[in-house]
Amino acid sequence: MFPVLIPVRRRGPKAETAGLVATLGGALVLLGAFFLGFNSTLALLGFLFGAGIIALAALATSRPRHAGPAGAGIVVLGLASLVTGGGFYIGWVVAVIGGILIGSPYWQSAPRVPTAPFPSEALGPQCPTCGRHIPTWSSQCPYCGAPENVPR
Repeated sequence: MFPVLIPVRRRGPKAETAGLVATLGGALVLLGAFFLGFNSTLALLGFLFGAGIIALAALATSRPRHAGPAGAGIVVLGLASLVTGGGFYIGWVVAVIGGILIGSPYWQSAPRVPTAPFPSEALGPQCPTCGRHIPTWSSQCPYCGAPENVPR
């Protein structure tokens, strides 16, 4: 199970796509390590590199402030996986592309800022006593009980 595949609502689709590309590269590196055999040192390195790429992609997707260093780590691990065959020699390419996309500021979407669906004037006039908005259907302030038109 890859935690990167779960959509994160704090970031945009570009960042999720970059994390998915890096995860795919890490999965290919892991798959290439399975074909090297379990008794080999290269297979152990392949498992470590693939798991590291996937873990850094998950970190970059879930924690936007760590995207730059995580992207650099993915690039380094992707290049280092060349020692083990790099996931059929395409896994390291996909991992490096994903790491570059994760680290790129263009692909780091800013979180959406919630906006009010209506302006504050639609809430009604302000109470002269407490300063809160008086609903338009009321003639007095529901918070302090003052009439709407009382001067301070």
